[in-house]
Amino acid sequence: MHIVGVHEFFLPVSDVNRSSDWYQNCFGMNLVEKGEKSATLMFEEGPRLTLMELGRLHNFAVNPIMFKAYDAQECHRQLRKLGVSATEPEPFHHYWCFEFTDPDGNPIDVTSEREEGYEGKTYLRVGGNFFVVKDIDASIQWYRNHLGAEIEYDFTMDAKVRKNTRAVTFANIPMALVEAETPPLLHMQCVLRTTNAEADYETLRSQGVRTTDLAEADGRKQFRFYDNVGHEIGMIQL
Repeated sequence: MHIVGVHEFFLPVSDVNRSSDWYQNCFGMNLVEKGEKSATLMFEEGPRLTLMELGRLHNFAVNPIMFKAYDAQECHRQLRKLGVSATEPEPFHHYWCFEFTDPDGNPIDVTSEREEGYEGKTYLRVGGNFFVVKDIDASIQWYRNHLGAEIEYDFTMDAKVRKNTRAVTFANIPMALVEAETPPLLHMQCVLRTTNAEADYETLRSQGVRTTDLAEADGRKQFRFYDNVGHEIGMIQL
């Protein structure tokens, strides 16, 4: 597989205009594309965040994405001044983390990432990508078999559903798995970047993975595939 990162995250909202203004005002995100029922935002770099007005929200058992910040504690102070609902920052290994909720109650983590050269910048990029699965061992095996996933961290975390929830992150693909009971996602959560969409498409098809047809739009080859529990994942060649 030729996966090199995340191109885009998707988040359901009830009013795309309200949510778009809120993310711009609270986080300084830039509006890069606007549709009747969607708005795509970005920080200065990193993946895009597309807000989608679907008519129905999702009750996330764990935070699907995170915002990385140079100083999470300073970010927390700024958000509280703006009246944003947020938990208190807490240390987690070598990070500082807290959670905020947007106008629709979507939960998002803010995690410190003190990267050299980013001093003084509030937010760096959108990150994360957490998929909820009922049987984490079965899903780990699926991602190993079909995406060549290699576990980086295997740990427990406190989620909304229960404490000591098992989670894994992968070293070579930009996603993590969290074991919990949750309703199935009603939307595609992310689009991954690849350097060779055609080769990845042929690999997955040869392994019997369910995919859409390989297509091309604006000169970019792309398709979608589905993991063992039905998560829809996009793939685009950039």
